[in-house]
Parts: sequence; C-alpha cells; structure tokens
Amino acid sequence: MATAERQLSMHKIAPAWKWLFFVVIALGAIAASFHFDGSTRHWVVAHSSRAVKVMMHNVSRYGDWPEHVLAGLLVVAIAPCAATNAGFTLA
Repeated sequence: MATAERQLSMHKIAPAWKWLFFVVIALGAIAASFHFDGSTRHWVVAHSSRAVKVMMHNVSRYGDWPEHVLAGLLVVAIAPCAATNAGFTLA
C-alpha cells in the first residue's frame, strides 16, 4: 500500500515541477532581457545605417508587438525555403 501511495503522490507532484521549471525559465528570460537592454541599445546605435533606419520606421508604422511577432514568424517560416532555393543547407 505504501508504494501505491508513493506513486500516486509522485504523479501529483510532477506537473508542479513542470510549471515551476517554466516559471523559472520565464523569469530568467525576463531578467536577461533587462540585463542586456543597455548593451543591445549600444550595439544598435553603433551599427546603424540609413537602410536600417528606414526599415525600423516602416516596421513601427504597422503597430504594436502582435504585428511584429506575426511578421517575425512569417520570416522564420519563409527563411528555410529561401535558403534551400539559394543552395544553402540548414543543419
């Protein structure tokens, strides 16, 4: 009887560990984004060009983050096809 109770309790604990893992990963990503914000801003200013400024202006014209995420997912979906057609192999 002790082993059945032990197995039952482990099934209840496992989902809690999964949630804890994802919460810790999310908090780490948030902390990393704040930590690298200054250095990212410095890199963007140092490597700026007219073409990049025009692109950023055009991107900001379309709205908030949902549109940007959608555009990024579209680019990620198209990139493997474009790389294959250009003769690049993706590992």
